[in-house]
Amino acid sequence: MSSVEINIEVVPLEDSDESLFTYCRVFFFVMLAILIICIVLFVVFMPSKPAESSTISTRSKTTITTTSLPVQNCTPKTDTTFLFAYSNDLSPSVVEKGRDLILQYIQTPKIVSFANIRFDTTTDDLIYFHSSKEEFQKSVTNNLPDSKLSFPSTNTGSDVLNVLRKFLANQESPLCGAIVYILMKRWPNTQDVSELIQQLRQRHIFVYTVSDTSQSGGENQSLICEVTHGTNGFCDFQSTGYMKDDMWQSLQCISNTFQIVSQSYEVAGKGIIPVPAFVRPYQNNGLVPMALVITYQNHKRDENLKSVGYRILDDKNENVWMNSLKYWDGNVFLDHPVLQNNVTYQIVINYEYGDVREEKIEVRVYSTQWTLGCRFLVMHILVE
Repeated sequence: MSSVEINIEVVPLEDSDESLFTYCRVFFFVMLAILIICIVLFVVFMPSKPAESSTISTRSKTTITTTSLPVQNCTPKTDTTFLFAYSNDLSPSVVEKGRDLILQYIQTPKIVSFANIRFDTTTDDLIYFHSSKEEFQKSVTNNLPDSKLSFPSTNTGSDVLNVLRKFLANQESPLCGAIVYILMKRWPNTQDVSELIQQLRQRHIFVYTVSDTSQSGGENQSLICEVTHGTNGFCDFQSTGYMKDDMWQSLQCISNTFQIVSQSYEVAGKGIIPVPAFVRPYQNNGLVPMALVITYQNHKRDENLKSVGYRILDDKNENVWMNSLKYWDGNVFLDHPVLQNNVTYQIVINYEYGDVREEKIEVRVYSTQWTLGCRFLVMHILVE
């Protein structure tokens, strides 16, 4: 029987690793393709989501951004703004004095924003808003009057009314109960201010002016008094030499933030005005002065005014304070009577005018303490 020899030779598979790698690579790309197809199908058939709108915020040359409160949320204690506006026609020293007096006397915590603007310029300056007195001080210092920016003609009226419109349009600081303090040397030209006054009153804004009677241009000195009259403020006219003193006195007055008396009278000839009685709100020990402002002409003082004076009577009909016209007075008494707590007082005004025109007498009394009797531009009272 013959035998068969079988030789089996095992040959190593040299390409086995390469084949396995190729298989894995093919598998990877197949799975990747499937994944991509799934993603595409998901994106195509998924309900689209409405695009969200984006908001772009811009910044002007200001230092704070505060939303103005709605008028219905406006009360005498609401946080507010103090705006210092000054004509470019004034000397820098007058504006610097105003700046320093504001820093000294305007201390009430309800003022959370200070603002400043130079007007009557060919450059139409911006209003700058500040959250601190330090920023306010620097801004006024950097924007003092510059004669190179003055209007070229005395026929050009002041743009002070545009300052008020610009302030009303601002979104930088609260408007409710704002105090606008203006130093002027140029009068605005005649225009209708009824709508402007209405807008100021809606926001309970007080406007106060001190004007140099040596005017640099413009035609209507009484127009700004229509604005102050309509906002329960006052307009002060004074000669150049005494203007800084009136700035000092007027800022002392309005530093007593709360107005408790606001009366207006149209008069002619000679007469006596008994102003409605008021009670002094409680203030510490009763020794803190109040503030009394009586304007007796709504323009710079002229010869139609013959004499004017007033007395303050207590509830026993005794004189406790009085004043009368002096040669250095402009068109206003700016006084600081010391009155007792919770006592009823009455102001009595004596006046005499010529027959040139009717005149306006306005009375404002201010207190550092708020009371339910405080005026807040809810209604302006004109007593004829």
